[in-house]
Amino acid sequence: MLLLTVSVLVVLSLGALLWRIWRRPIGKTTGDILRGAAGGAGLFLALGPPVGAGAFALLLTAAAHDLESLKNLPLMIFTVPYSYLFGGVPAVLCGGVAGAFRPARVSWRSYCWPGLLGGLYASCFQLGFGSRDDSWSDLTALLAMGGIPGLISGVACARVLYGKSPAAATEPDAPT
Repeated sequence: MLLLTVSVLVVLSLGALLWRIWRRPIGKTTGDILRGAAGGAGLFLALGPPVGAGAFALLLTAAAHDLESLKNLPLMIFTVPYSYLFGGVPAVLCGGVAGAFRPARVSWRSYCWPGLLGGLYASCFQLGFGSRDDSWSDLTALLAMGGIPGLISGVACARVLYGKSPAAATEPDAPT
């Protein structure tokens, strides 16, 4: 099942990349789009899984409904190496698509679609690790383990990849 989901995600990502190359904006070359895709994939691979692991740790802490669970939060740093096992493939594929489709004008919406794509890719990737009885409780766990951390890390990585929007860059900083 894991091989099937990875294959589907790779085909979807390569299809999006080929579509972007075929329908590239004026003034962009194929090399520009491929460099953007490679840079996005590298950035998302480096930052995405640790950010997703942090989001998952905060989600588990909030779900515990206990202040005692806050003391275990610093220990979640040890889950970062394992986050690359469960989030590396979706991060690379999402980053490749986000880098290829880099917007000409950055807005808050341009940060949202890589987050949604990251959540979708991470959920589908986690589906390959799911059980075979296809119950709704499995879907809830897959969304909690893949979708929400993928969404948060996709938005955070898109913010780093795309930079500030011009409207936010012209606003003065708050006095300290």
